[in-house]
Amino acid sequence: MIVYHEFRMLRDIITEVGEERDMIGNEAVKHFFADLRNHYYDYVRTKRESVAKLKAEKAQLSARHATNYVTSKIESSIKSTKTVSLLM
Repeated sequence: MIVYHEFRMLRDIITEVGEERDMIGNEAVKHFFADLRNHYYDYVRTKRESVAKLKAEKAQLSARHATNYVTSKIESSIKSTKTVSLLM
C-alpha cells in the first residue's frame, strides 16, 4: 500500500533524526514536527519579505517611469514653445 509505505518512510526519518539527537518515541516525533513547523514559518517569512521587496521595487520603478514621462512631456512642450517663438 502506498499510504503504508509513506508512513513507514516518515517513521524511518523521524527515527533517524531522533537517533542523531539521542531522542526516542514521542520526544523525537515532537521535535521533528517542531523543526518542520519552524522551517515552514521561516520559509513563509522569507517569501513574504521577498514579495514585499519586489512590491517596493515595482513602486519605485513605477514612480521613476512616471517622473520620466512627465519630464519628457515638459521637455517636448518647452521645445515646441521655442519652435513657435522662433517662427514668429
